[in-house]
Amino acid sequence: MLATKTKKVAVSSKRQIAIPKEFFDAIGIEKEIIMELNDGVIHIKPVRTHTDDFSEEILADVIQEGFTGNDILKEFQRRKNMIRPAISQMIKEATSTKPTSIDDLFGDDDED
Repeated sequence: MLATKTKKVAVSSKRQIAIPKEFFDAIGIEKEIIMELNDGVIHIKPVRTHTDDFSEEILADVIQEGFTGNDILKEFQRRKNMIRPAISQMIKEATSTKPTSIDDLFGDDDED
């Protein structure tokens, strides 16, 4: 369980606050934050400037599958290049306005 820390912070006449260094460092703030208001409580989350591109997971899979030498790099690049199109397709399918019926979701594939 994470320890709870509390600190009283002044608010300037321009509604500005200073985040204590200990808090700033603890949550890994870089250049931006996201502030979320939920039931009268403000939550502050860091905006991560790096994106999770699944490189480590892809590389681990490629090595585990037995690729060696230059084939590791070739297969890694091939799989990494497949991520963006796959995500784009998932977004397209998720935002499709075409209604889906229960039969489409759970119907038998063998029906003609």
